[in-house]
Amino acid sequence: MRTKTRFSSLTNAEKRRLVDHVSAGTCSSHPVPPPNQATHAVAWLAANATVFASAACIMVIELVAGRAIAPYLGQSLYTWTAVIGIVLAGMSVGNYLGGRLADRFDPHKALPLLFILASLGTLSVLLINPPVGQWHVLRGLAWPARIFCHVMLVFFAPSAFLGMISPVVAKMALDLGYATGRTIGSVYASGVAGSILGTFLTGYWLLAIIGVRAILGLAAGGLAIVGILHGFRAIAHTARVARPVASVQPKAGVQAAETMTTLRLLLPSIAAVFIAGFSVMALETVAGRVAARFFGQSLYSWTTVIGVVLTGLTLGGYIGGRLADRFPIGKALAVVFILASGACLDAPALATCLGTSPLLAKLPAPAILPMLLMVTVAYFAPSVLLGAVTPLAAKLALNQGCPPGRTVGIVYAANVVGSILGTFLAGFYLIAAIGAMGLTCAVTVLIGFVGFSFAPRNRWARLWAAVCIVALLALAAPGEIGRGLGRALFLRYRSIPGTIYEDESQYAYITVRMPNPERPALRQMFIDKMIHSEIDLNAPLHHRYVYEQIYEAVLARCFPPPYLLHTLVIGGGGYTFPQFLEAAYPDGYVEVAEIDPDVTEAAYNAFGLPRDTAINIVHLDARNRVDDLVRRKRAGEDVPSFECILGDAFNHYTVPYHLTTREFNEALNELLAENGIYMLNMIDILDSGKFLGAIVNTYRETFPFVGVISNHAISEKRDLFVVICAKHPIELGDIPDIIRQRYNFTGKLLSPQDLDALRQRSGGRVLTDDLAPVENLLAPVVRQAGFWTYQASPYSQTLEQAKYLLEEQRFEEAAALCLEATQVRPGEPEAYNWLGIALISLSREEQGIEALRRAIGIDPGYGAAYRNLALILTDRGDLEDVRAVVAQGQKHGVEFSAGLMGRLRPLKHTGESAPHP
Repeated sequence: MRTKTRFSSLTNAEKRRLVDHVSAGTCSSHPVPPPNQATHAVAWLAANATVFASAACIMVIELVAGRAIAPYLGQSLYTWTAVIGIVLAGMSVGNYLGGRLADRFDPHKALPLLFILASLGTLSVLLINPPVGQWHVLRGLAWPARIFCHVMLVFFAPSAFLGMISPVVAKMALDLGYATGRTIGSVYASGVAGSILGTFLTGYWLLAIIGVRAILGLAAGGLAIVGILHGFRAIAHTARVARPVASVQPKAGVQAAETMTTLRLLLPSIAAVFIAGFSVMALETVAGRVAARFFGQSLYSWTTVIGVVLTGLTLGGYIGGRLADRFPIGKALAVVFILASGACLDAPALATCLGTSPLLAKLPAPAILPMLLMVTVAYFAPSVLLGAVTPLAAKLALNQGCPPGRTVGIVYAANVVGSILGTFLAGFYLIAAIGAMGLTCAVTVLIGFVGFSFAPRNRWARLWAAVCIVALLALAAPGEIGRGLGRALFLRYRSIPGTIYEDESQYAYITVRMPNPERPALRQMFIDKMIHSEIDLNAPLHHRYVYEQIYEAVLARCFPPPYLLHTLVIGGGGYTFPQFLEAAYPDGYVEVAEIDPDVTEAAYNAFGLPRDTAINIVHLDARNRVDDLVRRKRAGEDVPSFECILGDAFNHYTVPYHLTTREFNEALNELLAENGIYMLNMIDILDSGKFLGAIVNTYRETFPFVGVISNHAISEKRDLFVVICAKHPIELGDIPDIIRQRYNFTGKLLSPQDLDALRQRSGGRVLTDDLAPVENLLAPVVRQAGFWTYQASPYSQTLEQAKYLLEEQRFEEAAALCLEATQVRPGEPEAYNWLGIALISLSREEQGIEALRRAIGIDPGYGAAYRNLALILTDRGDLEDVRAVVAQGQKHGVEFSAGLMGRLRPLKHTGESAPHP
C-alpha cells in the first residue's frame, strides 16, 4: 500500500513543479506525475489531438447544418447567421459547463462520457431535423423566428456537448505541469487547427462525394471511437494514480472563485476575450464582403476567408501562449491589441490595392491564388494578433488563483459569446447599416481603445488612441473634407465613374452604372463584381442578355401574346424580364421571389421599375416561397397554376444548391399547369459539362421533356445555357434562327447526342437535397474563368462602349475603340470580331475581313466571327470562299442560318461537294 506523499520527501524538481502548480490554482487531487518525459509527451499530444478532433467535428456539423436545413428553410443570410450563432452559443454554454465539470470530476473519466454524448447529439440531428422542419407550430412563426427555433432545436445540443470538451482537456493538460501560457496557447491553437481541417475537409471534399446523412453518421462514429479510446485511457489512468496529497492545500483564492470578488478579478480577462471574439467574427464577415466585391461570392471565396482567419487564429494562439510565459501580461495585451488595431486599419487599403492591381491577373493557376493572396495580405495579420489574446487573457485569469477548469471554461465561453454577438450584429445589422468599411473602422477603434486601457500611461498607446479618433472622424465626418479623408484612408468606397446608385445590403454590394456617359438611359446593375442586369430605359423591351432573348422566343412559341399567362420568376435582379412580362402579357400575373429587398430598391431607384408595378414581389428565399405555395395548394387554398416558371437566381459560379435538386423540381412540378414550362439559365463548359449534365439528369427525373440552348457554339469555353423543361414535348429546333432574326445570336440547340454525352460526363449524377456538390461540379468553369474579373476591366469597358457606338452608327469612333481593345488584349477574338464589323460598316471590307479571319485564327470555334465572315463574303458573291468558311466552321461545331445554307445549295450542281447543314 502506498503512503501519503510528504512535501519534504520530494526532489527539488518535484517541489518546484508542485509550487508552480499550486500558485496557478491548478492543484489536482493527484500528486505531480513522475518526471517521465515520454509519458508527458504522449499525454500532451493526446490532449491536443483530442481538442483538434472535437473542433474539427464542430466545423463539420456547422457546414453540414446549412445543407441539412435548406430543404425546410432554404439558404439565405438568416439561415447561415442562425447556424453560426446557434453553434457558437452551444459551444459557449458547453465551455462554461465543461469548466465546472473539470474542477469537480477527474477529466480522464469525464472525457469518455462527453464524447459519447457528443456522438449521440450528432446522430440526433438525423432524427430531429425532418420532424422539426414539418412541425406546424414553427410554421406559424415569423420567418426569422422559425429559422432560429429550428436551428436551436436541432443543433444546440450537439454543439454544447462538443463545447464541453475543450476546458476539460485544458484542465487535463495543465495537470501535466507545463507552463500555463504555453499549455493554454497550445490547446487553443490545436482547437482552431481542427476547425480549419473540418472546414476544408467538409467544404471541399466530403460534401462533394457523400451526402449529409453519411457525413453526420461518420462524425458520430468518429466521436464514439474517440470516446471509447478515452475510456480505456481512463481505466489505465485510474489504475496508476497515487493517493491525494494531504499536506498541500490550494491557496485561499481558489475558494474565492465562488464569490463576486473573483468575478471582478476575472473581468479584465473576460472583457479582453469577449472583444477579441467579437472583432474576429466581424472582421471575418467584412473579409467575405470585400472578397465578394473583387472575386464574386461563392463557396471558394468564403472557404478562403474562413481558412485564412482560422489559420491566423491558430498561429496567434501559439504565439500568445509563448508571450504569456515571457512578458508581463498587461503590457503584452496592450501591445497585441494596438497592433491588431493597426492591422485592421490597414486591411481596406491592402485589399483595395491588391484587388485592383493587374499584377494578380498574371499569377499562375490555380485561379484561387489571386483571392488567397489578397485575403491573406489584408486579413491574416489581424487574425493572428486577435488570436493571441485568448491565451494571454487566460494566463491573466489563472494568475488570480481561480480553479483552472472553471477559469479556462469562463474565458473560452466569453470568447465564444463575443463571437456570437459579432456574427449576429455584423450579419443582421452592421453591414447593412454602416457598410463593410464602416464596420472595419468600428473594430479598429474598439480594439485600439482596449489596448489603450491596458496601458493608459504609455505614450505610444495614447498616440494610437488619437489615430483611432482621426479614423472615426474620417468615417463619420460630413462634407467633402470628411469624404476625402475617408477615401484617402480607404475607409470609404471610391465610386466607379458612371455610378448613379450604390448600396450595401446583408447579401451584396449593389451598384447601378451608366457604361456610356453619352447614353444615360443605358444602365447596368452590378451585384458585387458581376453584371447581373442591363437595360436601355428608352427601349426596355429590347433584351440585352442572351438568356432573356431565349426566354422571350420560347414563351412566344408556347404562349403567344396576348395570353393569360401566370409566371413565377425566381430571382428579381434588375427586374428587366418581369417588366417585359408585365408589358407583353398585361392581363397575366407575375410573381417574383427575390431574397434581397435592397436589390428591389435599386431597381426602383435606378432601373426603371415603377413602385406601383403590378408585379407581386415576395422578399424570401425561392425555396421557401415555393414550399409555402405547395403547402397552401395542398390545403385547398387558391394558389395559381403557373404556365411558366423562370429561374434567374444563378450568378456566374454562385449557385444556390437547394434550387437545383430533384426535391425542388418536384415542388415546382406541383405548381406548373399541365401545359406549363420551366426555364432557367446557368453557366458551364460544354466540353466538361459536369454541372450541366447533372442538371439535365436531375430534371429528367421530374419532367418528361428537357431541352438545352447554348449562348454560342464554342464547346471548350465558358458558356451560358438555358435549360427548358416541360410536361409535354416542345418544338425548339428553329428557336435559334428565330432569335437571330432580331438579335446577334450565336447559340444553338443541343442535340440528343450532346445531351447523352453530358450524361456520361456527369457520371449520371442526380442532384438531391442530401448530395448536390454544385460548387465542385463548377470547378472547371472557375479554373477557366479565373477569379480576376474585377468589376469592369478596361478591356470590357472599351469594348462595351464600342458596341454602343456601333448601335449609334458612329463607326469611325467604334473602330478606334475596337482597335484599342485589341491592343489591351491581343489574344481575345471578340475585339477583332467587332473591329471587323466596324470596318465593314465603313466600307473597308478587306480590312474587316482580315480582322474577322484574325478572330477565327485566335479561336477556331468562335461562331460569331464565322457567321459574320460568311455573310460579308456572300454579299460579295464569293461563294467558294463562303463554302470554305462554312466547312471550317462546321468542323468546329458552328451552326449557320438556314437562309445562308440555302444560298449555298446550288454549289452541288457544279459537281463539287457542298457543306451539309
